[in-house]
Formats: sequence, structure tokens, C-alpha cells
Amino acid sequence: MKRGQASITAFFQRKQARRISIESLNATARRETREDLTGILQRRELVGCVSTRHFVSGGQRPRRRRKQQLVRWALTHFQRLPVELQLDPHWERQAGAMSSGAFYTSCLAFDAQGVLLAAGSSNGIIALYDFDDVFYRNGDEQQSREPDTLHPIHTIFTPYEVKCIHWNPLNEDEIACSFSNRNEIYLFDLRKFPSKPHKVLKSSNQPSSGYNDLVYLPATESTTANSRQLKTKSASKAINIIAGDMDGAIRMWDTRFPLRPVWSFLAGSLPINALLLSPNKQFLICGNEAGVLMTYDIQHKVVPAFGSKPVPQRKAQFKLMDVIKSYLSPALIESVILSSRYGCPGIMSMRLMPQSETQVLCQLRNDWVVAIDYLCGSVVKLHTFKRATPHPSPSVLSTTSETEYQRDFLPRSLRNSWLSCHRCVGTFLFDKSIMCTGIHDVTSLNVIDLQQLRRTEAPVFIKTSEADEVDAAKLDNPGLPAVERLDRFRIPMDSIVTAVAAHPTQHAVICGGENMRLQVMGLMGERREWTRSNYADA
Repeated sequence: MKRGQASITAFFQRKQARRISIESLNATARRETREDLTGILQRRELVGCVSTRHFVSGGQRPRRRRKQQLVRWALTHFQRLPVELQLDPHWERQAGAMSSGAFYTSCLAFDAQGVLLAAGSSNGIIALYDFDDVFYRNGDEQQSREPDTLHPIHTIFTPYEVKCIHWNPLNEDEIACSFSNRNEIYLFDLRKFPSKPHKVLKSSNQPSSGYNDLVYLPATESTTANSRQLKTKSASKAINIIAGDMDGAIRMWDTRFPLRPVWSFLAGSLPINALLLSPNKQFLICGNEAGVLMTYDIQHKVVPAFGSKPVPQRKAQFKLMDVIKSYLSPALIESVILSSRYGCPGIMSMRLMPQSETQVLCQLRNDWVVAIDYLCGSVVKLHTFKRATPHPSPSVLSTTSETEYQRDFLPRSLRNSWLSCHRCVGTFLFDKSIMCTGIHDVTSLNVIDLQQLRRTEAPVFIKTSEADEVDAAKLDNPGLPAVERLDRFRIPMDSIVTAVAAHPTQHAVICGGENMRLQVMGLMGERREWTRSNYADA
């Protein structure tokens, strides 16, 4: 088939989302062997929740606690599926020749139905994978066989580090890509096999050093260009793109007019690392390298003192270190200030918290996680990552020993400049109750439980060393608002994880790493194996 005859997306059925379990790679497997984990968890809750041998140790527990215990139990069965996604051999050789050192997966993004996966790399490669092949291809169902290797259906080369990839929510055939060292945002039309972008967004009068993050915003009357321009082009498919650059500027384009931003303003002098839209699309939440969280009202604009065009109005601004330091020990605060250039770890990514319209989950450069209200600045949840001897976890997940914990860290010789600057953007699993991410110098998949399980016994606070985190601040100040301390677990991996993406309809996580090799982490096994081990004492 010639490339010009059909589009990439013409091969994929997107009208009806298929939800076949990842427990089997055989497309002809019986229905009873393809039930997903959600159904299993729901039935277990209806018949008494869970085996008494595993969890139940007393009276009836709240439904949310039981559900989260089941999720933690399911995570203990996470393992690598027998399939690997990687570049074609000739592309991998060319990519290695173009880079003086190793190259890594920098970002991953699924389309809305999980049919296509877009992957970007640190040396400018964008690869598109048919993810249906992972779940629906025919093959041997034995788990002990060698992993299958899948290659991209199309590969695009850009000579710039790909920072982020987003799918157009109104046009499933388009992706937008930003770069950390390029004053342009590329839009690729996937209805053909593109080698070049069909649109390039840029700002000619105010050039940028690069864009770290972007978001799509459906056009409204308050965000579109003037009416004369709208008469020339159809407004039915109008959509805007908002991007934050390395110089602290935030710009919005109407994609029909790629050379003229609708508005632009400075949110400081430091790089804008993360952008997020509120559920009602009224507020734009921004996080920068200094750990400052800013909220702007993009529906109500004001004209600045020395400006001529209206720009979004700032509603709130908080420095995360000032907000959370009441919950940290003095030794930990001092170590953070000394290790951070700006006195606070930068905000590297943000996610909307489930079941809340005004809370965001922020990932910091030092791998901490903070859940905060972006309008009032109240801290809701907190996880502080410590590079020290870990304490035993009270969860059902088993933690690694002290020697394995110390051995997980890569030697200093392998921590190149890109890895030291890059941070993995987290993704949600199990109805957004679990966040998965990678650590830049640890060969494991980090799992953070967003639903804290209360201990059956009161914890004993013991300060073992000055570097350890304790709750002494809260003990000294009983009036301090309660904040959930989130638990962290680790799933061992055979290589460093630099990018993750959760499948939108399956309980699986895609992990990218060195040489743009992608591994699929999920659940394996037939239904009879699940029922034999989990219904025994129900």
C-alpha cells in the first residue's frame, strides 16, 4: 500500500472502545479468561470483599478502605508482560549515531481510546505504536516464552529534544509536540504518514528558548480571535494551545493562526515546567522551577499597567516550600534549602486530584508529591521521598530490603546531564487511586497510594537521624491541620524508568527508558488462577 492512499488512523476502529483484559495476549481466548481486574474486584467486594486470610482482621471496614486494600493487593501481582516495544534496528542505529551518549524516552501519550501510543525521545524521535497489537495479536499464551518485539508503525525525526506530546481532544488525528530547545510547537496530521509538521506555532516578536509543557483548550467566545478572522475560517473546529516556555512566558495560540499568539504574558523569569486546566476550563494552573504554584483566570482578563492587550488575571500564588514546611522537620527543611538552587524544589508536573475540582497533585524535582488546593493554598496530602534507610511499610505490598534499596541507585558515572535534569511525569491507575512514576536514578517503578490507609495502631515517632523525616512539627503544634501522609512502594525494574503512561481502558502501565525501549507492566494469568488464590476463604 502506498503511503498517500490511506491515513494511519484509518486502520484503527475508534468508534467502539474495546475493553479486553490484558491477562491474555491471545485474541481467540475464551471470554471467561479475559475478564479484567475491575470486574474481579467488584465481585469480591459484593461477596464479602476479600479473603479473611489476607486482609480481614476484625469488624466491618469502610468500603473505600476495602477497595484500596484490593488495589494494593493487585499491585503485588504486577509484572512485565511478554512484549516489548522498540525502534526498528536501522532507526536505533541511526539514533545512536546521532547522539554522543545514550538516548531515553522523554514522554509517552495515549490517544483517548488507547489505540495509538505516541512516544518521544531525548534525541528528537517521535514513534507511533499500534497498541492493539499488544492485546489482540495471535500468539502463544505461555508466560515463560521470550518477549515479543513490536516496532512502530511510523517514525518521525526532529533534531530537538521532545519535551511533551499531547493529542488533540477534538481531532484524534493530530498531535502537538513541544521541544526544550526550540521556539516552535509542531502539529502533526496523522491522516497521512507525516515526516514534517503541517502547522508550526511560534512567536516571532518574542522568541522563546523552548516549551516545557502545553495544554489544549477548546475555543470559546472569550478565547477566539476577532470576528473578522473568524469569518474567513470555520470556527467549528477552532481550538487553542497554551504553552509555557523556558523564560517564564505563557502564550496561547489559535491553531488557525499559528504565527500570532492570541495573548502572551510573563509569569516570572524562571522556566514554566507544568501547565494544567481546571475541570471547568476557567483556571490555568502553572508550576515553575522555583516551586511556585500560580493560578490564572483565563476567562476574565485584565489589561496590565504597561500593556495594551488583555491577559489572564492572576487569582492565587503559593510557594510550596512555605506551605509545607510546617509539616517537615528542621533538618529536612535545611537539607532541601541547601540542595535546591531556589530554596524550593521545582514543580515538574501536575495532575488533577480525583473527586475534587480545586486540588492538584504536584510532583517536585526532589521526587516529593504534594496535593494542594490551587485557590486557597491548603495542603491535603503529602509524600516526602527520602534517600535513606526505608522504614517497614504497613501495607500489603512487600518492600525491598535495605541492601536492595541501596543497590538500586545507579552509579554516578551513569547519571548523565539529561538524566539529572529530566523528571518522569506520573500517571494515574485504578480509577486515579494510584500514581506511578519513575525516579531518575533508581531502577524501579515508583507507586504512590493516594488513598492513605489508617494504621490499626498508633504510630511511634522515633527520630533515628537528622536526615530522617519525622512528624515532630505536627507533635509540637497540635493545631496544625491534618495532612495525609502518602505511602510509597516500588516495583523492581531491570532498567531506569524515564517516562510512564497508563492505558486509558486497561490496568497497564507503559514504562520507557534507555534507547527508547518500552515495557508493559500489568496483570497476567487466567481467571481460574485468580479465583483459586483469592476466593478460597471468601
